[in-house]
Amino acid sequence: MQYGSPPRPALWPVLETLTCPTLVVWGMESDVLSEAQAWRMVEVLPRGELIAVPGVGHAPTLMEPAALTALEQLLDQ
Repeated sequence: MQYGSPPRPALWPVLETLTCPTLVVWGMESDVLSEAQAWRMVEVLPRGELIAVPGVGHAPTLMEPAALTALEQLLDQ
């Protein structure tokens, strides 16, 4: 029987295998994901890009103008 939280899966190796363009949308006020972690994701992703959305927390919606513009630019590639 296991107590406490289940072990977290190792996701960093999975990110390394993604070959499609990937947009990391980071809310600059996030209390879950630090700026360093967001940049690490971009560095690990073979085709990662970062958009930092000011004034929002961990889960910026894709209706944020900055996020929407970045997503449109990524899809135009």
